[in-house]
Amino acid sequence: MRGSFIALIAVASATAFCACASYMETAVGALPPAGDRIIVSSFEAGNATVHLIRTREGAVLVDTGWPGHEKKILEEISRIGVPLELIFITHAHIDHYGNAAAIRAATGAPIAIHVADADDMSNGRTLLPEARGWGIFGKAFLPIAERLNPPPPTVPDKVVSDGSILQAGGLQMRVLHVPGHTVGSCCLVVDSGTDGAGPLVFAGDLVASKPYLMAQRYFASDFSQIPSGMETLKALSPSKVFPGHGMPFPGERLDELRPRYGVPQ
Repeated sequence: MRGSFIALIAVASATAFCACASYMETAVGALPPAGDRIIVSSFEAGNATVHLIRTREGAVLVDTGWPGHEKKILEEISRIGVPLELIFITHAHIDHYGNAAAIRAATGAPIAIHVADADDMSNGRTLLPEARGWGIFGKAFLPIAERLNPPPPTVPDKVVSDGSILQAGGLQMRVLHVPGHTVGSCCLVVDSGTDGAGPLVFAGDLVASKPYLMAQRYFASDFSQIPSGMETLKALSPSKVFPGHGMPFPGERLDELRPRYGVPQ
């Protein structure tokens, strides 16, 4: 997303970028039989946003941020007081799987990623085949950023595909494959637990709310697939969307996106 890699180069590390990190806690729904609520802590770890989903039974971490921010994430896991049962990686880019190996080592939680991105994460790769706008600069500077903060090769414990069901923390979650940003990019779909309300959707880099609401327009494996992914996301009628960059926003705001998202110029 905009400035994802550029900002890191400018400060020589993700540390300075994180000084203005945001934090938001979302509480929704009630899960049977005990009426347990789902609480999501969303906060920045480097230039990306990570989401910690918790119930009384356990927690699920969606994405892990830029390498070197595992302490911040582990402190939040410790604060919530329930065990981490799963680490879900939306796609194999350094700013999303960067701390996954360290958090797994500290907690024992397994790591899951789509099969199409598993090899890149396993080899510590971040592929940016196509770049537009500010993304051109990010792609050019990525090798320098990776030398400053090397991405650890991270072999997943589970590989998933479209429609895979994951169970952790008393939740049943569905994997939605939305290729375009990367070949294996996915959303994680979680029932909100509220009658008549749409699901919670953890959308990775298909959308962002920072610096403003937008669909992916800077990096892609195939920009022509982004519109299809957006339509798939909208069709879910999510009650809340949790992006890979920026804070959560109401699902109805997806209609504000311009119709030319992801279409190469």
